[in-house]
Amino acid sequence: MMVSPPCASEADRYSLEALRNIHQMMDDDHDGGIEVEESVEFIIEDMKEQQSNKHNHLHREDQHITVEELWRGWKSSEANEPAFLSGHLRVQDQRDKQKLNIKALDVVLFGPPTRPPHNYMKDLLLLVSVAMEWADACLPGPRTS
Repeated sequence: MMVSPPCASEADRYSLEALRNIHQMMDDDHDGGIEVEESVEFIIEDMKEQQSNKHNHLHREDQHITVEELWRGWKSSEANEPAFLSGHLRVQDQRDKQKLNIKALDVVLFGPPTRPPHNYMKDLLLLVSVAMEWADACLPGPRTS
């Protein structure tokens, strides 16, 4: 199979083969594309996660993902950068290997994890309490015990 960008190294060929296997696992109806329903089912059943919007990152505007589209996504992913992959992981425990494999698959298919939104109300309450303590300690006036 010819893909764009082409496989430039042996590592690329292994990566393409892995993506083909992932695509085959996700493409339940074997029509050559991963539909939204198939990716949602894969997230819940195979990746053992609750319903989420992760499939939105994979599909964006495209409702039918091919192997070549996965390949282009992988080639443009930060996870494909040499600096990211330069270290050798020495993981011995089989459970840890499986967890690492699932997390890597998650990042490649659905993008990096998102951080929860910042809670500005907590910042405001902290600022007010610090200001009150500072005013109580520094300003002259009747002291409260």
